[in-house]
Amino acid sequence: MKRILSFVEHKLNIRIQRNSGVLFLSMALSIMFGGYSNPCIVKEIVSNLPAQYLSIESLSFCVSTLLIGMIWKGKPRDVVIRNFTVFATLETIASVVLGFWLLFIDYNVWVMAIASIVYINCISIFINKCVMMFKSKLFLEKDREDFDNSSASISSIASIIGLSCSALFMPSLKIAIAFWSLACIFDDLGWMYIFFKNKKKIVEN
Repeated sequence: MKRILSFVEHKLNIRIQRNSGVLFLSMALSIMFGGYSNPCIVKEIVSNLPAQYLSIESLSFCVSTLLIGMIWKGKPRDVVIRNFTVFATLETIASVVLGFWLLFIDYNVWVMAIASIVYINCISIFINKCVMMFKSKLFLEKDREDFDNSSASISSIASIIGLSCSALFMPSLKIAIAFWSLACIFDDLGWMYIFFKNKKKIVEN
């Protein structure tokens, strides 16, 4: 184990900081599963939905990001941060329910597309705002540089693994949806762990 940690730190320049081990593992699994499933899902959406959908999806995301950025201050910001686990849990439940519906009840590409837009715009953007704040509180100066560099390296490694598996063994649509749901489950677990471990420091003004 010491040799592995030494290789990770010195050869890959990945530094596992306090509490970040669980976060990096969760992030790696989410990105790896996402990398494996996303090509098939994107192909399904592009093939079966009109081109205007892609414009509407991007437009709605930009508008939501702008509006949430405008209200990200004062009480609304504090409420979301203090209830981070609620928003993270809602995001996870929404993705799992969507995956279950598509796999076992009624598959419809429009349901997948519209539901994804709704929960990304209504929940995921708030999650990303919270994560932005957590990093500014917990990783300062050189620690923040090390965290961002390590995070980027781990994301790249996980993406390489997931995309390579997808290129070699392209999953069926149902398997892709199942792996996408798994990616969504792991996506927030690491940050929920960080929040619980550092809640006092995070919520203080």
